[in-house]
Amino acid sequence: MTVLDEREKAVEQAFVHEQEIRFLMLSHRNKLFGRWAADLLHYREKMAERYTQSVVDMTGRPPHGPLTPDETLVSRVTNDFQNAGMTMMPDEVRGALTRFEEQSQAAFGTTPGKSG
Repeated sequence: MTVLDEREKAVEQAFVHEQEIRFLMLSHRNKLFGRWAADLLHYREKMAERYTQSVVDMTGRPPHGPLTPDETLVSRVTNDFQNAGMTMMPDEVRGALTRFEEQSQAAFGTTPGKSG
């Protein structure tokens, strides 16, 4: 194997590792976000766990129509709040998602600007 082949393989491995860390960070963010939403929806125990897991399961899904994955998540949670009779603007929900992303980035040692 040549030096260039080794370098190419190392770059590919680094990329794969970064993507795995990014996925774990986003899953963690979505778990925090799902717990927050479940709490506001007054879901308890099994219902809260199922709701949170459904939010986590959205991690890594392809975009829904013209929306980014994050906007799909914000739209879904905003709609859930509205269906429960709560008034929460998408910007408030997006702000919560951003806060949880910052917490997750700190926990995983990742840098801002690398999420979807």
